[in-house]
Amino acid sequence: MKSIGYSPLSVASHQASPGLRDRWKAWPFLLLMFCSGLPLTYNLEVARPMTIADTEELTIAATASQNTANSIFFVIFISSLYLLAGSTILRNPKMVIALLFRQWPVMLLMLFIGASALWSYTPEKVLINTVHNVGIMFIAIAAALHYRNAPWDFPRQLGVVVGINMLFHLIAVLLIPSYAIDWQGRWHGLAPHPNTLGALSFVVLWCNAAVVIFGKTKHKLLHAMFALFAITAMVGANSMTTMLCSVFTLITMLMIRNMQYLAPRQRLAFAVIASCFFLTPMIIFSTGLASLDDFLEMLGRDSQLTGRLSLWDIAIQAISEKFLFGWSFDDHVHLVRVSNMAFPNFHNGLLDLAVSGGLIAVLLFLLILTMTARDYFKSSKLGREILPFSLSFLLTYMIYNFTEATLVSPRSQMWIIFLTLVFFGACRKNSTPLYSSA
Repeated sequence: MKSIGYSPLSVASHQASPGLRDRWKAWPFLLLMFCSGLPLTYNLEVARPMTIADTEELTIAATASQNTANSIFFVIFISSLYLLAGSTILRNPKMVIALLFRQWPVMLLMLFIGASALWSYTPEKVLINTVHNVGIMFIAIAAALHYRNAPWDFPRQLGVVVGINMLFHLIAVLLIPSYAIDWQGRWHGLAPHPNTLGALSFVVLWCNAAVVIFGKTKHKLLHAMFALFAITAMVGANSMTTMLCSVFTLITMLMIRNMQYLAPRQRLAFAVIASCFFLTPMIIFSTGLASLDDFLEMLGRDSQLTGRLSLWDIAIQAISEKFLFGWSFDDHVHLVRVSNMAFPNFHNGLLDLAVSGGLIAVLLFLLILTMTARDYFKSSKLGREILPFSLSFLLTYMIYNFTEATLVSPRSQMWIIFLTLVFFGACRKNSTPLYSSA
């Protein structure tokens, strides 16, 4: 049999069924995505008006139970996913080591998370979070190694999995509205909060719209239907952040698609026009031609961003006290106890990360972004090939984290996808695809 050469991140040899073992690598990722927002670690409750005391009680409960130990079933489930992902990738340690060295800031960030137990007030929480972060990293690496052989299988398969998940939430809204719609009339489905449903709906829209916009599916009607489910859910959840992010990601994908058909000079002109389009609102607000308060009022939001500004003040104060190393990755347990925070996070990704890991964690995260952007310009890396669907997610993810906090959050669906795309783009191209389920 004629031998075929592969790069270090390729499969070393092939049998009669090429890629068969590789297929197992996607299961932990897809199963975790399917379970996002489902009541595995919490109970559904009848909607009722929430007081400040109720919010504080939920915050304390959240920081105490985020280790998932309150659900034995989920502990077994998530541990099984970590072990399955770890066992599949460790069969090829050279591939994993090469990938980690290409994205060495991720490896350093994981080490830093564990090391923060040394200066934490609640080191046991840091150790639990370290296990979750490393486990999610295993799942992300396994998924990246699986999909490197057929990159567009990633949004296709993810779109179906999360699309079915979204269907469950919509069915809950129809059949058990007293549990699936909160006292303000906002939908949250089977998820614990409307904003959680909004984040889930964004993911559903993004991956399903990507395969439709770029024509990478034979089942356009199915993916369009899932995208419609997502739009319905985010409107019902009344998550303004999600809706704005969804518009942005759709525009970004359409721009990328149209630029493929332009000459180099036309691409440059198009990029300049697009930059002006996105920079104009910033210029208007910064020069005082219009105020942010007026814009928020037009969107039906208050000028305090639903209490976020006061949270950001607390975050800035916390950062100033521990600027370099942060307070540790303990889910802000200590700060919640001493500052009487009404929420378990600071509703801003970079601020939240700076509170936990200080300047070091922020710099490592920015290095991850920089090296991911670098992979988009290397023809030998998959970053260039997955750019049509990954760039829109990465850009929107940063915008989303202006008012939400999901950076380095192993329990966030969006962080898991982000980490997978980071490793995905760092993979080298195979000379011959092993299989494709298109």
